[in-house]
Amino acid sequence: MKNILVLFLAIGLVSCGDSVRKKEYKSPDEVYGELFEKSVVALTEFDSKQIADAIPKGKPEDIIEKYKIDSKEPNFDIAAFFKANFTIPSYSENQIAGKSIAKYIENYWDSNQRKPHDDGSGLIPTRLPYLVSGGKFEEYEYQSMYFSICGLMAAQKDSMAMGLMLNSIQFIQDFDKVPAGNRSYMLSRSSQPFLSLSLEKIFKNDPEGLLKYLTNLTKEYQYWMSSENKEEALAQTEAKKTSSAFKKVVFLENDNILNRYNDSTNRPRPEAYTTDKKWAAANKTTFQDIRASDEANWTFSNRWRGTSGFTPTQILPVDLNALLYHYETTLAKAYDLKGEPNYANSFKALAAKRKEVFNKTFWNEEKGYFFDYDFKTKTQLNKMTLAGIYPLITGLASTAQAERVAQNIEKYFLKPGGLSNIADEETGSAGLQMIAIQGLEKYGFKELAGKIKARWLANNTQYFVKTNKIEEHQLVSNNGTQVDAEIYKNGRKEKAAGVLMYLLH
Repeated sequence: MKNILVLFLAIGLVSCGDSVRKKEYKSPDEVYGELFEKSVVALTEFDSKQIADAIPKGKPEDIIEKYKIDSKEPNFDIAAFFKANFTIPSYSENQIAGKSIAKYIENYWDSNQRKPHDDGSGLIPTRLPYLVSGGKFEEYEYQSMYFSICGLMAAQKDSMAMGLMLNSIQFIQDFDKVPAGNRSYMLSRSSQPFLSLSLEKIFKNDPEGLLKYLTNLTKEYQYWMSSENKEEALAQTEAKKTSSAFKKVVFLENDNILNRYNDSTNRPRPEAYTTDKKWAAANKTTFQDIRASDEANWTFSNRWRGTSGFTPTQILPVDLNALLYHYETTLAKAYDLKGEPNYANSFKALAAKRKEVFNKTFWNEEKGYFFDYDFKTKTQLNKMTLAGIYPLITGLASTAQAERVAQNIEKYFLKPGGLSNIADEETGSAGLQMIAIQGLEKYGFKELAGKIKARWLANNTQYFVKTNKIEEHQLVSNNGTQVDAEIYKNGRKEKAAGVLMYLLH
C-alpha cells in the first residue's frame, strides 16, 4: 500500500468523540506483579483464569503493601495470603434445557446474557447486555460478535444483535479499538476485525444507517494500520527505516504495506499463565507469538508453523488482510454515500492497492489457493488452511480464483462432519464453517455451501442428542465426536450458538 501514511494525513486522523470510561484498567500481572505470578504457581487447585479474575477485598495498593510486609515472615504462605485478600470465582456451567438445538440456543441466550456491571476486578462494564460462553468465560469477546449477530438476526432478535455491535462501538470510543474482550488483561490485543461485516449485516436494508458509525469504523481501521494519531504515523515512518514491521503493519518491497496479528506485550497471558509458560518452553517460542495466535483466534494452531517454528508475528495472514480489504471497500462506499468523495477516493485507492499486493503475496496459481506468507523468509507457508476462504466472504477474490478455491475446499477440507480447519487435520470450528458457507454462496457455489451446512448441522445434531450441549469445535472426520485437545477444549459456545442458529434458518 504505497504512500499509505500520506493518504491517512489526507483523510484526517479521525477521533471517535468523548470517552465515557471513568476507570483506568491494568492487567492483574501488571498491578500485582510478583504477588500474581507466585499465586498462580502456588494455587494449583485453581485455573490461571480464576486467579486473573479474582476480586480484591481491598484497595490493590493496600494489598500490595501488606504483601511486601507479610512476605518477609519466615512461614509466609502465599496461597493463604491470596485467599484471604481476594475472592476467587468458582465456575459452573448453567444446565440449559431444550428438546431441539434451536430451542436450546434460545434458552442459552436467555441464560447466558449478562448485564453491564463492575465486579471490582478487571471486568470492564459494557454499554448494553452481552452474551458469554459460560463456565469460566464470563466476559464478552470480540471474536464471537459477528457470529452471534448473524444467529440473533436469523432468529429475529435484532435488538440483541444491535446491542452487541454497540458494545464494540463503545470500546472504540473508550479504548480506540475493540479489545479482545471486556477484561483488563485483554486490552493489549484485539481479535479478528469483524466490525465492518457486522455493520454490513445489520444495515443490509438501510445503508445510510452505517453512516452513524462511520467515524468509529474509520478509527478501528486506523488502529489496525498502526496510525491512530499523528505521532504513531510518524513513528511508523521512522520504524520503516530500520525494521521490517511496526506493531500490526509489515513493510514490503516498493513501499507496500500489509498487516499481521500482533500484541506488543511479551508476557504470558494472565488468564492462561501456566499454559503459556509450558507452551513457550516446549515449542521454543515467545509469549508475543502466543498472544498473536490468540488475537487471530487460531491459538496454538499448527497454522503458524513455518521453517522458523511457531512464529505468528512473522506471518502475513490471509484472513486479516482480506478483512481489512472489506474495511477499505466499506469505508469507500460509506464516504461516497456521505458525500465526501476525497475520503472515498482515498479508501478506494487503498483497497485497490491492497488487492494488488494481496494477490502477489497470498495467491498460489499452481495450487489454486490463498496461503499465509512468512515475510522474514519471503515464502508462502505450505499449509492449506480455511483462512484461504476469507477472500470470498470479503469479495476480494476474482471469479476464477473463487472457482479454484471452491474446488480445493471440496477436495481437501470437506469431511463427513463438515470442513476441517487445516487440510491435513480432523478438527472443524463453527465460525469457519459459516465463513466458508457465506463466501461460497456469495460467488454462486450454493451446492457446495449446502453440503457443508448439512454435514455440520448433522454432526452437531448428533452430538447434541448425545450430550444436550453445543460446542465450537468438533471432529469432522467422525460425526458427533467432541474434541478434547488442549487447543480446542475451551471453545466459545456463544459463537457455536450463533452459527448453528444462522444455519438452521
